[in-house]
Amino acid sequence: MSVDEELAVIDNFFAAKNKKAYKIKRAAMQKMARKYKDALLSLDDPILRKLRGTIRESLDLKKRCIEIKNFFWKNIPDNVNSYRVPSVLLLGETGCGKSLLSSIAANVIMPDKELTKINISSYNKESIDLMLFGAEKGSYTDSDRDRMGVFIGHCGEVVFLDEIGDMDIETQTHLLTYMDNGQVMPRGMTSTVCSPCILIAATNKDVNNDSTFRKDILNRFEHVIKIPPIRERKQDMRLLISMLLQNDKLNPLITDIQHKVQRISLDAIKYLEDREYSGNFRELKFRISQAVNSAFLEGNSCLCLRHFLLANV
Repeated sequence: MSVDEELAVIDNFFAAKNKKAYKIKRAAMQKMARKYKDALLSLDDPILRKLRGTIRESLDLKKRCIEIKNFFWKNIPDNVNSYRVPSVLLLGETGCGKSLLSSIAANVIMPDKELTKINISSYNKESIDLMLFGAEKGSYTDSDRDRMGVFIGHCGEVVFLDEIGDMDIETQTHLLTYMDNGQVMPRGMTSTVCSPCILIAATNKDVNNDSTFRKDILNRFEHVIKIPPIRERKQDMRLLISMLLQNDKLNPLITDIQHKVQRISLDAIKYLEDREYSGNFRELKFRISQAVNSAFLEGNSCLCLRHFLLANV
């Protein structure tokens, strides 16, 4: 998918839904889509693009730190010890598409590399700190090898921190310092290395009113974008259905050009349009995936209402 096509998906993703307030909401959603496009353009830093194309992969923490330092001495000697961390924070309910938008950003900025995703809520305080900032061999109990850390191991790349609202206060403090100047000091080392990544974070929490989330971190993000829930985007439902049915993972190809399901009936579309989707985009994706499997088992290339009912979705 080209950059223009990726950005078109973003436009469509934010299209208006509510018929009663169509013109107002459409203008608001288009403004939000433009805001995200502008964020992507500002995140794609030319120095970081050159950095990820220059620094070689390495399992040796000290060698990689030296290589990164040499890169900055050669390319920007005036900022060798400090470099901004381009960042965007995505806010929205569970399942509204924050991961999808982060993937789109990664495809636009670095189409030749995989997006690094870290779900903060899946790790305890000790683990997430080591995972993000790294540690030298022997710096803690049972430390039998270097731990590169995400920010050093993926310098210059896009890193997605999901559920950042669940990050503990101490790690938030470390992240705050990192966002200020790109500096990382792995545990056990005595000097820092400037190793900026392109940081995309997301949370379903109301961080403005959450006493456990540092407001100064919120203020460090260059862009803060709120994604509306799918119930406010009902007019775009047919586009989302079409996009999902063209997803090779959800609706696999049976030939080079034909998917398992090739059409969807109007009553099936109406069934999908009439639902409220408390689980947002993730719920819509699940319902269509289950119905596709039901239709395929039946040997039918048209997705009908009964396939949703048979799958109990």
